[in-house]
Amino acid sequence: MNNYDSLITVLGWEDRSCDGVLHDLETNKIKSLFALEFERNANTPKSICEPIEEYCTNSNINFFKVKINSSSSIESWRSIEAFSFSNTSLGNKILLNITTMPREIIWSLLFFLRQNENCTIDYVYYKPKKYTDKWLSKEPQKPQLLFKHSGITEIGKPTALIIITGFDVDRTRQLINFYEPNLTVLGIQTGNQFDNTGRNEKSKHISECKGLTNFKDFSIDAYSNDHGFNTLKKEIMKLKKYNIIISSLGPKLTTIPVYKLIIEFPEVAISYVSSKQYNNEYSSGLGERFFGSFSN
Repeated sequence: MNNYDSLITVLGWEDRSCDGVLHDLETNKIKSLFALEFERNANTPKSICEPIEEYCTNSNINFFKVKINSSSSIESWRSIEAFSFSNTSLGNKILLNITTMPREIIWSLLFFLRQNENCTIDYVYYKPKKYTDKWLSKEPQKPQLLFKHSGITEIGKPTALIIITGFDVDRTRQLINFYEPNLTVLGIQTGNQFDNTGRNEKSKHISECKGLTNFKDFSIDAYSNDHGFNTLKKEIMKLKKYNIIISSLGPKLTTIPVYKLIIEFPEVAISYVSSKQYNNEYSSGLGERFFGSFSN
């Protein structure tokens, strides 16, 4: 059991969202829980929050709902900044439950929380038992560079785009069409969990590259101890003659090594691609737990 001043999470409609947070509360000593709630998701069923609020009340844990203005990327960034700096209850020992947290929010929180040199940040992620056999997300939006993380562009250098691929091939296409890179490097998740070899088949992503960009690929394991950090670092080191953009579309755990690499290589830019639609039956059940520390 670990002691934390606060647990920060996003409450979604998936089983693992509520069940994962309850497991965190039951297996750690936590003073305050901060549940980020986006305006676009204000219709999240109240029943999702009730078990968590009830547990907090019975266990004398402070429960806070935090509204995040998601009308635009800049407003979302400002909301995370205000939350990070205005809540004295956050303390110095923080647990981030990133299970259903949007990637740009994970990176934004890491940026602002790390401004406190005394802050210790741990993270936890729960796999689902199963993803739906149908589509997970649809209609990818325009790719965006994360604020304060748009890299350092050197005039005259070509662009290399590193994509850690996922089940939505349309997002791969969206990134390539938008950035028109000279070289696209595809990071393909290993293993057949959740029918990965079928749904994240390399040839599907390569077909989006042909005729538009030079390409190569490498294998990555988000579920390894370093979540693919060393693998990604080796790929970045090969691309010194390029301006580099990196995007994480695969397992959520790859957000951790991506951010650690940005700290080490600030010239690399982070891009993310949101979708307009997510399946209401996105996943079911609570699966394996992954835990780690994001040291300052």
